[in-house]
Amino acid sequence: MSARWTAFVALLLAGCASSGPPPKPPGLPPTPKTVTLKNPGGDAADPEQAALKRLLEEPWGFKRDRWKTMRVPLADWKHWRRVRLWGHPMRASYRYGDEAYAVETVWYQPAEGPDDPDACMARFLAYARPITESFDVRLGPATPSRTTQQVGGESRPMLVHTFDGSIESLLGGDEYVAALAAYQSWPGTCLVYAFAVRADNHRDLAVQVRDRWVSDGAKRLLWEKKVTEAPPFDAR
Repeated sequence: MSARWTAFVALLLAGCASSGPPPKPPGLPPTPKTVTLKNPGGDAADPEQAALKRLLEEPWGFKRDRWKTMRVPLADWKHWRRVRLWGHPMRASYRYGDEAYAVETVWYQPAEGPDDPDACMARFLAYARPITESFDVRLGPATPSRTTQQVGGESRPMLVHTFDGSIESLLGGDEYVAALAAYQSWPGTCLVYAFAVRADNHRDLAVQVRDRWVSDGAKRLLWEKKVTEAPPFDAR
């Protein structure tokens, strides 16, 4: 994986091959015992394709942030690893496989102004843009959409941006598809959830994984019920 991909994902999301069992013939799913945290594609002939299929088909689960205040939704949740984004502290960040077939992170900060989803999305993008540009990230135009999230019987607005991008280098580039979701959270706070999927070799499948996250996953991000007021802005 290129250092540029890792650096970008460390901001808009997060990121970081190892030898393993001989691959199976093309078209066959991986042997279950070979599906691991390091390699969710297991011994499939095409581990990247197999890993993305798991993200599209496996059920949702949750992992918690370090402070056990937030439930972060993850498809195929047992095969995500919590990671730290050095230089860019986040509330919670996760990587899917050592090849970072997918990555996601949660950004939770004071609003420093309006705290509606539009204002929080704009604040996150202002924070992220100069860093991504410094790593030669090329972003396509964002496609915004609006939806709602059900929280304790209350319907709250969400703003979602989807986009494509690439990271250029002298040795080639990495392609990805990504999405950002901004929420109405605690008064005076901003909450943004980011997700990216590698799309180098299986773009159509990566888009389906991204769209599943948008339609079904992002709405599942919730503070734990025991959290009754805005928690401290801890990050790691």
